[in-house]
Amino acid sequence: MGICTRLFAKKNIKMAICYNNLGLDASTLGDYDKAMELFKKSLAIRKKLGDKAGMGRCYHNMSAVAQASGDSGKMRDCACKAIRVFDDIGVPVHPSLREAAGS
Repeated sequence: MGICTRLFAKKNIKMAICYNNLGLDASTLGDYDKAMELFKKSLAIRKKLGDKAGMGRCYHNMSAVAQASGDSGKMRDCACKAIRVFDDIGVPVHPSLREAAGS
């Protein structure tokens, strides 16, 4: 995490991307708590910036992490949030995400 703050002092889109990428790495390594923490940091920045597409990706990633860690309630919640954001901005939603949301 320190690498993001060293590279990007401000809360900007590059920092959000950095947190998201580190979250993907943590998820791949099976560190789901760290991945969720990093995705939440990315999400917070993206919300402040109004980056709806990025918010949808964060929710989607959080849904995948929740699924991998066995938290089906969190998985559905995050999947539903991702779908709402993607639908609002006209981004096609992958069928697996709709399946995760139970819709």
